[in-house]
Amino acid sequence: MPRSLLASACAAGMLLLPAVGAPAFAQSTAGEIAGQGSVRPAQPAPESAPPGDDGAEAATTLAIVDIQLLLQVSTAAQSIQRQLDEQRAQLQRELAAQEEKVRTSEQELARLRQTLTPEQFDEKRRDFERQVAETRRLIQERTRTLDTAFGSARETLFNTIAQLVQEVAAERGVTMVLPRQGVLVLRDPSLDITDSVLRRLNQRLPQVSVALPAAP
Repeated sequence: MPRSLLASACAAGMLLLPAVGAPAFAQSTAGEIAGQGSVRPAQPAPESAPPGDDGAEAATTLAIVDIQLLLQVSTAAQSIQRQLDEQRAQLQRELAAQEEKVRTSEQELARLRQTLTPEQFDEKRRDFERQVAETRRLIQERTRTLDTAFGSARETLFNTIAQLVQEVAAERGVTMVLPRQGVLVLRDPSLDITDSVLRRLNQRLPQVSVALPAAP
């Protein structure tokens, strides 16, 4: 008897269902932003050098942004998560239906074994194996397509966050923005620009519609 399609899909890495907790897309996107070390804003006009510095460069001005928070509580992030949850449930239903179909075919094959010649049975068995392989292929294709669609939505959110971080940083004369998750101590809360970015993000990108493919 072949392995459960659901178990096979999970074991082969075909079923990309995220764990419960932070939005699934948020986990990798936050890593991408944090991995850059900083989001480089548009450079503000150079400030005059302090007296006595003889034209020396001004000190770097820092700011902090909580990427994880933006990817969890923004209305755009929540809209993507809702669509992801819906598609995950639908895919589970499709898997269950395919498993039932394969199980029925397997039972029919076992029943026919007593009445068919060895050659006839071998042909039926090959048909059954082709059916299982085709079902697995469809599951893989469906999962890859969904992953691509949600990856595109995640990229839209990422690009908008990066743009807004640059805007806020430029307005405040900030020369370097660090991810909050990489800062051990923050003694000056005024350096945190997360709330400003979040307000703008909810206004500029209230939701993201995922371009979902039609189910086969």
